[in-house]
Amino acid sequence: MTTDSFTRERQHPRMGVRIPARVRPLSDHEADELARRLALESTWAPRAPGDGGARTTPATYEQAALAHLVERVEQMDRTLELIATKLGIPLGSPAEWIAGEAVDISAGGTGLDLPQRFPQGTPLEIELTLLGEPTATVRCVGRVAFAARPDGVQRPVGLFRMGVAYESIHPADREALVRYFFKLQRAQLRERHQEP
Repeated sequence: MTTDSFTRERQHPRMGVRIPARVRPLSDHEADELARRLALESTWAPRAPGDGGARTTPATYEQAALAHLVERVEQMDRTLELIATKLGIPLGSPAEWIAGEAVDISAGGTGLDLPQRFPQGTPLEIELTLLGEPTATVRCVGRVAFAARPDGVQRPVGLFRMGVAYESIHPADREALVRYFFKLQRAQLRERHQEP
């Protein structure tokens, strides 16, 4: 991807919401490999208990109990990462993942608030957690379009705002993002109409 593609006109509306996100820096080779895999299969994965959509039913009570425990531990890990990020406490996420928040999200890219700055052009694996019923995750490959330093006013000290343009996202995952945005917009409109 060239620098020119970072300056292209915005094609997708942005939502001003904050959701949990994790990123992992990649080499160009790793980004290409992951992009090929992501092109073949959607990464949208429900995380809510009892959803039943993409989950297989465990054969035994023990398997069901283990699946439930694993799900609860993952949920607690995500909550701990989010709290630590808000408090500015580095946890050293496993497997080189860096926890943060996605802001100004669209189907073409997102803003990220992260405790670490990456230079323009750095390829990243991004995992967005779409909160709601069901809570789900979507993964994609993006490239840093810009990075702003914390100023202590708009961006807290210790968090860097980065704009990331998606390079590789499965069409079904992009659709899941758009559905998620529409769901949030409908909820916001309902709230506005109910206010006195």
